[in-house]
Amino acid sequence: MGFDFAAAGPPGQDPQFLSITVHGVAEVLDLMLRIGMAHEFDPGDSPDPCDYGLPVPAREVHPFLIGDQGYPKGAVSNFLDAYAKWLEAHDATRAGIAAHKLKTNDEWYVTAGECKTALEVWESAGCPTPDGMSGDYWLRWIEYVRFAARNYGFEVS
Repeated sequence: MGFDFAAAGPPGQDPQFLSITVHGVAEVLDLMLRIGMAHEFDPGDSPDPCDYGLPVPAREVHPFLIGDQGYPKGAVSNFLDAYAKWLEAHDATRAGIAAHKLKTNDEWYVTAGECKTALEVWESAGCPTPDGMSGDYWLRWIEYVRFAARNYGFEVS
């Protein structure tokens, strides 16, 4: 069990994928928090589909699965817009990646901006590389975040 990361590349280029164990991601996040590449942030509760007139769980709301038939006009798209904003929520006044996105693999979306500012913090700290981190998680992680920063961010699942 672990975390899978997916970052879309530029048009015509295949996405980049990265998988890291739960323990590996915990090590990466711990270092990111110590350096300042990540920060704590509470995204609040996820939007409730019932608030949009949809009597189904959030994970089942998909336009291809339920469509707009029988629901208030625009309910599906309005809910999905709100849900997408919640998945990418972060404190834009602080540098780095919102830590909650690396604590669970709940399809969070890490923005390119979060990636860019995390790398800026790492570089201004002298590009520290941890001793004793299991595997080569850190260097693989930094390269992955660089790719995501140049493109569209990445999804955590």
